[in-house]
Amino acid sequence: MPASRYLRTPLLLPGALLALLLTAPTPFASCTRANPSYCRSDSDCVDPFPFCDLATSGCIGAPPDGGENHQVVYVEAVACPGKGEGTWAKPFCSIEDAIALVAQDGTISVADGEYTVDLEISGMSFTLEGRDDPRLEISECPGVHVRNGAVVTIKGFEITGATSEEGGGAVQVTGNSSASILENHIHANTCIGVRCIGADCKIERNRILDNDLGGIEILDSRFDIINNIISENGGAGQIGGVWIDRAGDSTFVNNTVAYNNARDEIDAGVVCLSAPVTIVNSILWKNDGDEVSGSCSVSYSDVSQDPATYSTYPGSNTYNLDPQFESDFHLQAGSPCIDDLANPDPSVAPTVDFENDERPMGEGVDLGADEWSDEEG
Repeated sequence: MPASRYLRTPLLLPGALLALLLTAPTPFASCTRANPSYCRSDSDCVDPFPFCDLATSGCIGAPPDGGENHQVVYVEAVACPGKGEGTWAKPFCSIEDAIALVAQDGTISVADGEYTVDLEISGMSFTLEGRDDPRLEISECPGVHVRNGAVVTIKGFEITGATSEEGGGAVQVTGNSSASILENHIHANTCIGVRCIGADCKIERNRILDNDLGGIEILDSRFDIINNIISENGGAGQIGGVWIDRAGDSTFVNNTVAYNNARDEIDAGVVCLSAPVTIVNSILWKNDGDEVSGSCSVSYSDVSQDPATYSTYPGSNTYNLDPQFESDFHLQAGSPCIDDLANPDPSVAPTVDFENDERPMGEGVDLGADEWSDEEG
């Protein structure tokens, strides 16, 4: 029967059934092919389910609401100067207002925009998550300070702008706190990018670039540093790329540490003091001084060396070959760090790269933060 004949026949539904259909909950993304099974912002979703519900990480058909228990509190710069209520329909203007309201283990969802902040998060437990990379302008360091036993995830922000000369970290974690610092762009601060002191820090899939006092400092802490690009930091202090002192149980895997520098001819790659850290599946390239110093050990990594000193850095399966970076530290096609050269240790490699692309893409895991694919090439 032609399709036009269906259009001529009206669909009649009993009133009760019609009312039920109109009020039924909207299904999540897994019910459609148009949407992903996981979302982190509205940009991941399309009609007929264009909104991302961060409470479930699913695409839905109507804007979610924070609810009475404030498990999800919304912030949007365009709501300024109004105060708002923290709901999707009436978001807060400021992140500080959201922190004051969010429930234990809740989520603060921050929309794209620019926010001038100096955040102190003390003794709380929640996720602070950006939608479409909102920009946090911090005036001094620490700009985002997690302290006093707090348990916090900070995900999806640009964090920049600090001009303080007093040191500290753009993101700083202290006082037996635990922080997951994920998928941020931390750059152009006069202090250290990420500083972890007496705490537990997961630093994963970040771009930590051009911070004057260094990229990452770890002191008396346990850590996981995975899938980060750490470059062009330092110059104003003794820390270049990564400085680790008296660390606990730790992981340092699939990082790209390149072109960092430090003053007074201090080594600017990865420095390990009283901390037996193993660097795995990583690229350490053209940092000032020694690429690796102290008690670090290296395996399955590309480490630049002066041939007059070492042909390759001492370690298990190390290389000294130009990684052939693009300007943004993606690997070029033909890079020796792509799977067929390195055959890095698959048992410790993450399942995604710094952009959440699947890892491995080819026959083996690539070195550094980027997993090359034909689409990049």
